[in-house]
Amino acid sequence: MFAAARTADMHLAIYPETPYFPDRRIAMPQSVSSVEVSKSFGRISRRALEAPLTITHHGHDSLVLMSHAEYQRLKSRDREVLALGDFTEEDRAAIAASRATAEAADFDDELRHN
Repeated sequence: MFAAARTADMHLAIYPETPYFPDRRIAMPQSVSSVEVSKSFGRISRRALEAPLTITHHGHDSLVLMSHAEYQRLKSRDREVLALGDFTEEDRAAIAASRATAEAADFDDELRHN
C-alpha cells in the first residue's frame, strides 16, 4: 500500500517501509520520461541512488535506473536452476536419503489446507 501524489514534472509515491526504503515517509519519483532523463541526467541519476526510477519512452515503461548497490542486492537473489541430469548418482542418493528436520513439521498445515 502506498500513497501517491503528482507534481508538475513527475509522479511521486510514498512506499511502506522496506529494507531499501527504511523510512516509510520517503517520497520517491516513480517514473520519469526519457526526454527528462536526457536533459537532466545528473539530477535524475542522483535520485536513482536513493530509489529506483522507471524511465518511460513514449508513455511506456522502458528502463529502470537504480543504484549499483540495489542492483547487486537484487542480483544476489538470482537462483541457479538445475535439471535432474545435472546431479550425480551420489547427489541423487543423498537427496533420497535426506529427511526433513523436526522444525519442518510446523509447515505441514500448509499442505493440508490446499
